[in-house]
Amino acid sequence: MRVPLSHRLRVIADEVIINKKVADIGTDHGYLPVYLVKHKGVSKVIAADVNQDPLNKARIVIQRHKLQQHIELRLGDGLNVLHEGEASTIIIAGMGGNLISEILDNSPSVAKKAEKLILQPVQSVQELRRYLLENGYEITNEKLMQEKNRFYEILCTQFRNKPWGQIDPLVLEIGEFLQDQDPHIAQAFLRRKIRLTENKRVGMLKSESLDGAEIVEVELLLKKLKEALEWFVK
Repeated sequence: MRVPLSHRLRVIADEVIINKKVADIGTDHGYLPVYLVKHKGVSKVIAADVNQDPLNKARIVIQRHKLQQHIELRLGDGLNVLHEGEASTIIIAGMGGNLISEILDNSPSVAKKAEKLILQPVQSVQELRRYLLENGYEITNEKLMQEKNRFYEILCTQFRNKPWGQIDPLVLEIGEFLQDQDPHIAQAFLRRKIRLTENKRVGMLKSESLDGAEIVEVELLLKKLKEALEWFVK
């Protein structure tokens, strides 16, 4: 029986540590846990959500595929549903970056014991990167993908207890792995970033409460984004 999984979730599934327990936080419809068991060789998945309705829908999907022995449903908020070290891979996808940061911060002992965190924010990616780097996490890899007109950034990270000092604003904006991505997607991603940053600069210049320091920061970021685009157009 086919599992209707989006390209975004398939990319996330490819990052999972095989043959170890996985937790999918905010599981929604439960398709990702089913796919992990049927196609990635994962024998045990904890599928959790803060609301009962998504779990009810996930239960129907799991029963349809006869995977009740492999996928456990848990109702609860964030990582509170897990014990320390219970899941080697923890997936938190489809939420805002600030909310993901809050989930990690509310259960630090669980987050820090995981071998791998796979995080896919739908917004506020910069804030999530800042939280991770300032709190001792190392971003070990990133995947950039595009579905229609939307870009998705998937961050793989692990706690290494090595907080960064000064963080380059460009790293917060585009990560450290953009040159490893598909060149066509990376160029489109950068052009969009440049356009948004230019619009922000114009808006700031029109503002009555002009902040010179902020404008300098935005102009420096804009310069760095344009330099990054040159990586792909030489």
